[in-house]
Amino acid sequence: MLFQMCYGPELESIHTIVCRQPGITILELTDLFQYKREGDITSLIEGAITFLKEVNFLRVEEKRIYPQQNRWDVITLLKQLNNIMQNEKETSFNYLFSTMYYELFVKPDRMYVQDVYYETNAMFASQPVGQEKVNAWKRVMEFLGLGYRAYGGFYALPHPALLLKIIESKKGWEGPVQVFCQEHLSSIIPCEYQGKVYRGVLYGLQGLYRQGVVDLQYRQDLPYAHYEGTNGRWNWLQVKEEVS
Repeated sequence: MLFQMCYGPELESIHTIVCRQPGITILELTDLFQYKREGDITSLIEGAITFLKEVNFLRVEEKRIYPQQNRWDVITLLKQLNNIMQNEKETSFNYLFSTMYYELFVKPDRMYVQDVYYETNAMFASQPVGQEKVNAWKRVMEFLGLGYRAYGGFYALPHPALLLKIIESKKGWEGPVQVFCQEHLSSIIPCEYQGKVYRGVLYGLQGLYRQGVVDLQYRQDLPYAHYEGTNGRWNWLQVKEEVS
């Protein structure tokens, strides 16, 4: 189950260690990460491993842990969450975990939810989820770059570093903004509902424009949506050849 008491950075650290030492055991991992004698972090290690198994980053055979992905890659992990959202049964906790971002933020096109716990349980009444699990969801989403924990809630503005990482492989791409979001973003960051692009992604693209990473223009007579921003009206995107 994806709802684990995870914080985020330990997912990458544990996966990296397993890639370096395939066949390592939970006990050996605990010894590596237990920096104080007091307490026992075994349950935290187990939770991270469970999460990484669910997204096909790790597998466990005869109590030994092996990588399914040979390197840590947040884009691959986000694609796995998208696959779970599309293919898991709607009654499963994994479906709930992977679809909360889309249901709470993208579909209603709102960027901030104060009480994620209440909103989640109101929307998924048949599958109640506890406060601590919701808190873990917020921590993991922030670590993956989908937003920020703020004022007790969650602000779903994709991090510039995540958008930049996605765009790095699209140098020179040029075309309608809506097509770019549909073809290159939506499989990584759920960002469209009924043809409308989520405003958090649009704000993120405007941020990259201000950084000089992309160029945003307005072209007349395009059969695609246009958007308004601080740089005026725009519907056309060009990813510059020099992305940094």
